[in-house]
Amino acid sequence: MGENQKNTILIVDDEPTCIKLYIHMLSSDYSLYVAKDGQSAIDVAVKRLPDLILLDVDMPGMNGFEVLSSLKALDATKTIPTIFVTGHNNHEDIERGLNMGAVGFISKTSGSEIIKSEIANHFCPGD
Repeated sequence: MGENQKNTILIVDDEPTCIKLYIHMLSSDYSLYVAKDGQSAIDVAVKRLPDLILLDVDMPGMNGFEVLSSLKALDATKTIPTIFVTGHNNHEDIERGLNMGAVGFISKTSGSEIIKSEIANHFCPGD
C-alpha cells in the first residue's frame, strides 16, 4: 500500500447510530465505505473490494451470516477478512461465524480502543 493510502473498511450496519460511531472512531485511520443492508454490503464489497469488512450479525432481511455466506461464494470477495459485530454474546453465533470464515467477533459494547485494536490486528505493519 502506498505511503498516503489508507486501508479500506466496509462497515455494514442497519443502525445509523452505530454507523456514526464507527465513522467517528475509524475515519482518521482508514478509508470507509458504508452499507445499511445485506444486499448493499455485497454490492459495495464486489465493487470496492475493501481490505476488511465489519459486519453486523442482526439486520433485517439478510442477516450477517447470510451476507458472509454470499461473500464467501464469490471469487472476488471470498478472501476479504470479515469481523462480525454483535450486541449479543451468544457462543453458538460466534462458533458459527468463525466456522463460516469470519476472522473475529467484536461486541458492540466494547470500548473504542478495543474495537480499534481488533481492527488493527488484521493489517500488517507498513500496509
